[in-house]
This record gives sequence, structure tokens and C-alpha cells, in this order.
Amino acid sequence: MSFKNKLSLAALCAAAMVSGSAVAATEVGKGTIAVAGTIGAATCSVTASKSSLTIPKLTPTQISGATLNAELNKQELTLDFKDCAAVGDTLNIAMVRDVAPPTGTAAQAYSAGFTYTGGTSTDSTKAPLYYKVKGPSGLLPLTTGVTASSMDIDISSVTDKDSFSLPVELTIHKAPASGTHPSLFAGSYAGNVAWTIEYP
Repeated sequence: MSFKNKLSLAALCAAAMVSGSAVAATEVGKGTIAVAGTIGAATCSVTASKSSLTIPKLTPTQISGATLNAELNKQELTLDFKDCAAVGDTLNIAMVRDVAPPTGTAAQAYSAGFTYTGGTSTDSTKAPLYYKVKGPSGLLPLTTGVTASSMDIDISSVTDKDSFSLPVELTIHKAPASGTHPSLFAGSYAGNVAWTIEYP
């Protein structure tokens, strides 16, 4: 037998073995595994510990005797978070004021004013008071109108994001008042600040 024939015979034997193995396999079952899932909607909710603040009565003498921009009163509240484990390490907070601060007030983008009733003057541009809002990372920008300025808040240090609170302060300050004495505004004053919190 030639070498060539030996190779051909070996190749035929190998092919027969492979072919025999394939034929010998018996299918005993088959099926399909379905894979499905959901991506949950955000469950995080935030509420403020207070929905209104009442400032103790301020007298015209108290206001006029204070230095410009002096803090006359401070109110504290918290923003309370529930079921917020998915929020990550950054929140975005935006605030909209309903009244711009009086003319000449420092840091206009971080200040807000009031509407006045009952006094001789109700001109909010010359009013004796304005307010600021401070969050956990400092003063929050306040804008008038629909479009709010916003600020990112770092919450990476919060270990239990299922339930936590962030402090907020609202402070009342003496405004420039444009030479108008605070007694002309004797009566009531009011303001509103709307807040929105989002996370990426």
C-alpha cells in the first residue's frame, strides 16, 4: 500500500468517526428562556418641614437703627427626603421669587423682596426689607419669573439616602430703602419663593 493510500484510508476513518458521533447524538429536549425586566420610576419624594413662615414684628426704629444689609431675623426649616436611594451624589435645587429685591440691594441674584400693604408706601423697589435663602452649600440663587437659576448640591456625605434632611435658612435683611423711612411701610408684607429639586 502506498503512502498516499494510507493517508486516504486514515482520512476516511476519521471522517467516519466524526460522522458516527454526530449521528449518535440524540436530542432529549429544547426550549426558550424569556428574559424581561423593568426600569423603575423614581420613587424619591421631597417635602418641606414648613410651608409658611411668620416673621416676628419688626419696628421702624429697629429697622432704621440697623446697619445696611444687617440680618434682622432668621427662620429655619428642612427639606425632607424619602425613598431616595437612587438619587446618586448630586441634587439640583432651583428657586423662583415672586418679588425682586429693592433697588440697590446687594447680590440681587441671591435676594428677594416683598409686597407691602397697609402703609403710606407700597413701593417694593424702595422697601426697607429683603430676604435671602441659604441651603446646605451656601446662598441659593433667586430669580423672578418662570426660569429659575439653580445650584447643584453635593450629598455624597449622606450615608442613608432612603431618609435624610437638608437644612434651609431664610434670613431677613435691611435694604437700602432709597432714603424712604421704614415707618412709611407700616403694615403687612409678604413674599413667596417656589422651589424645585431634581436629580440626574
